[in-house]
Amino acid sequence: DNKLMVFDTTPTGLLNILNYAAGLSSGASQQSGGYPQVGNIRFSYDSSRSAGQKVRTVSLVNEAGQVVSGVVENGSVLSSAPSLITVVTLNFTANGGDSYPIKYLNPPTNTTVNSETSNFRYVLANGNLSASVTRSLDFTASSTFTSLGLTTSDILGEQKAFQDFMAARYGSTSTAYNQADTSVAQDLRIQQLARNGNSDTVNSANGGATFTPPTFAFGSASSTVLESAGTAVLTIIRSGDLSAASVNVSTADGTASAGTDYTALSNFAVPFASGETTKTVAVTIANRSGAQGSRTFTASLSGGLSVVIASPSTTTVTIDDTTASITPTIAGDTGGSVSGGGSYALGQSATFTATPATGFRFLGWKVNGSSAGTTNPLVTTVTAGMSVEASFGYQVQILHFYGESGLLGTTTAPIMGAMIDRFDDQYVNTVVLAEGDTFIPGPWLIAGADPSFNRLLHTGTFTSAAATTATPMGQADIAIMNAFGTTASALGNHEFDLGSPVLSGAFFPANSSTVGNWAGAQFPFITTNLDFSADSSLKGRADNSLGGTGGAIAGSDVSALKGKIAPYAIKTINGQKIGFVGATTWELQSKSSPNGTIPKDDANNSTSDLQEVAAYLQGAVNALQALGVNKIIQVDQLDALQRNKD
Repeated sequence: DNKLMVFDTTPTGLLNILNYAAGLSSGASQQSGGYPQVGNIRFSYDSSRSAGQKVRTVSLVNEAGQVVSGVVENGSVLSSAPSLITVVTLNFTANGGDSYPIKYLNPPTNTTVNSETSNFRYVLANGNLSASVTRSLDFTASSTFTSLGLTTSDILGEQKAFQDFMAARYGSTSTAYNQADTSVAQDLRIQQLARNGNSDTVNSANGGATFTPPTFAFGSASSTVLESAGTAVLTIIRSGDLSAASVNVSTADGTASAGTDYTALSNFAVPFASGETTKTVAVTIANRSGAQGSRTFTASLSGGLSVVIASPSTTTVTIDDTTASITPTIAGDTGGSVSGGGSYALGQSATFTATPATGFRFLGWKVNGSSAGTTNPLVTTVTAGMSVEASFGYQVQILHFYGESGLLGTTTAPIMGAMIDRFDDQYVNTVVLAEGDTFIPGPWLIAGADPSFNRLLHTGTFTSAAATTATPMGQADIAIMNAFGTTASALGNHEFDLGSPVLSGAFFPANSSTVGNWAGAQFPFITTNLDFSADSSLKGRADNSLGGTGGAIAGSDVSALKGKIAPYAIKTINGQKIGFVGATTWELQSKSSPNGTIPKDDANNSTSDLQEVAAYLQGAVNALQALGVNKIIQVDQLDALQRNKD
């Protein structure tokens, strides 16, 4: 009881095998078993020709005898022939039995590998194919079966295969054995041309009509089913030839798992009776408890040589829960919380409530990735795979004032201080920013130098000289800004009107046993475009990138930059970083009297002053972004509103 095998061959390989069969015997003995049993193939031969040249025409046919594909014409392989043909044979024959040139060329004498054949596999009793068998192994040996993890009974034998075929074709083996043999005239599988009067009907049988294979496709490329439905019904459409045929369906996991979410199909045969154009296949769906979300699997069509698979050849099935588990998310994972998450029945109404965190406000909803408005709470109908997302926005209140003081300062300063206190109480995320020009020469500035301010503004020990020693000019103005809770200030041009030493004395902290200790500014000056390298009064408190010697302090928190000058700084409020960048008018030297401080110059004549300042500001913005800051405020003293607009 030989075992069935399949192998792949090229058209040339098939021609060589048939030529070998045609040359086994000659004369009358050719009618006594010298030729192979063939199915789904038809060939003619000329016995008068030399060995290896006898086969003239070869075609692949279906069970109705209709030509599926021509392979050889007049002894030569057709260019339109299939590039690869799968052949069923016996393991004895495939192994070189009767010297068939399948495994090797003319065995046992010539054991050169036949390069036209490949992919040898056993046909298994369960209808599947084994893994490929190494050519060097003995296809008939039980040790070869064992090497594949198979036993003899696992592989389909020729007797059982023949028996099953007869029973399927004729209903039972006894009925099959009572069938009359096909007459020689009707059996067109092997045609001897000399006996037929050189009439070659290999390609002209059945009226010469070339078979048009049936075409199969799924009814749709996708479908959705509730897991409670129990089955997913796949529709298959047939067109073209409408004689009896079949197509195979196989499934594959997507996000759904076979055996857990659905029952897999593997080469599941779907027979079409003659004339049938539509069939359905039911895939069992598991009704799982709990919420798993939407899952998918695919089903694909396949068939033999006499079947055409058209698009869509694959369909995707989405399994939806009868319940949905919804966990609301927050855009950016910050800004508040959302209640209402849980497990819901599909179609049920669900309510979600967004609660902003301190310093944030609610912006809106997204359901399944699309905007769902700003009504809070959100009431919506639950669908499979639903997602709910809330967005919150960080709120920053910016209190901005211009630093220059005049004779009205005694009236306006208390009013402004009261307003700042009031606004600060109402909004938790508040920054107080000064535009620059902290002080300007005039009666107010001179009055601030009165010796009586020493004991008001300073701490520590004093001597009697404190009553007669002038308070450094500008300190009173800085003290008012400190009282306002100034977060940061731009550096203007008027701070330099009386020279850098005056600015230094007002802004920087100082200790004196005579007039007490001055705490200095409790905020930083922010400017990106000044160079302090030649200003001995200021460079010691300026960032290195500004020509200073105060260290690499840029990007520090404002609390660490009190009385210092930096190109950019950060303040963290309620867990959020707020960045500050600043700039000073490029006309500083013509408008004021710095002692060595100059605007930076990129030495590029094609760049305007405004473009140059913008480049310095952009560099500071980039540096803040690299530190994870996404909320950046510019404070500057460019001396003209239009410059800011530009």
